[in-house]
Amino acid sequence: MVKLSIILPIYKVEAFLPRCLDSLYRQDMPEDEYEVIAVIDGSPDHCERIAREYAGKHSNMKVVVQRNQGVSTSRNNGLQIAKGKYVWFVDPDDFIEENCLKALYRKCINDRLDMMPFGIRFCHEHRASLHDEGQLNRLPDVVTGINYLLGGFCYRQPWTVVFRKVFLQENNLRFADGYVHEDEEFMPRAYYLAKRVAYCQQQAYYYFIRQGQSISTTQSPNRAKGLIYAADSLYGFINEHETDHQSAIYKFFCQRVSDCALQGINFADVQMALEVKMRPYYPFPIYKTWSLKKKIQYVVVNFSIRLYKWIKK
Repeated sequence: MVKLSIILPIYKVEAFLPRCLDSLYRQDMPEDEYEVIAVIDGSPDHCERIAREYAGKHSNMKVVVQRNQGVSTSRNNGLQIAKGKYVWFVDPDDFIEENCLKALYRKCINDRLDMMPFGIRFCHEHRASLHDEGQLNRLPDVVTGINYLLGGFCYRQPWTVVFRKVFLQENNLRFADGYVHEDEEFMPRAYYLAKRVAYCQQQAYYYFIRQGQSISTTQSPNRAKGLIYAADSLYGFINEHETDHQSAIYKFFCQRVSDCALQGINFADVQMALEVKMRPYYPFPIYKTWSLKKKIQYVVVNFSIRLYKWIKK
């Protein structure tokens, strides 16, 4: 029986892929109990050759080649053929802890979890230093996904969680094809629908920060489109599922909607940004718990998106 499927969406990461694949095979779980699904997303470099070399040495590795369609479609296509009881979406420029799979799977099974976050560390290119994950919600007891979201900081990336495959399938949880910032839209919905979530103390994932990697606010129509789509989707989702608009989880989603939309405005040109005025969640709510700086930011964008864009230049 395949216990765990590890899905890698691969595009232009030939310099990092061997390190990732090596980490997937320095494990304490027999290879016939887990599988590695490498989805080559039309990568123009040598990623396919590297993946096939590893597949030639490891019978539990599958290589899927597709035209370039983006990370969402790659993950969805990997999930479609996954045989594991649980799935883990791993980014191929990162890597995982040696001998961690047994502990991860054991907690998933013992606690019958839909989603299981775990320990993460950040490593830097050209620096030996590592640092831990900050103020992550580390609730070890089983709670609902809603309570986990409300219990503290949660990462917005799917590689931070092991998922029960049937949970994803039964709830039709897929990544939005054709959009970037797909994680912003996917993860809150997944947590909301999860009935059983618990944090695993196992240190499992190393997030690799490349030199010069940072958040930029340079105009990017694709990023703007993805973030505004995420805001639209999350707003529709929470209004479909939550009738109490004063509930903590409704307010949590509304804050996520506002954050996604504002980021989208930051990346959009003026014309695209002004389209947000037509959304049902505009003007944005402003919460007492926010910092003064954040409140001022939203006051300005609620008064005039055009003025806000001019100030941000």
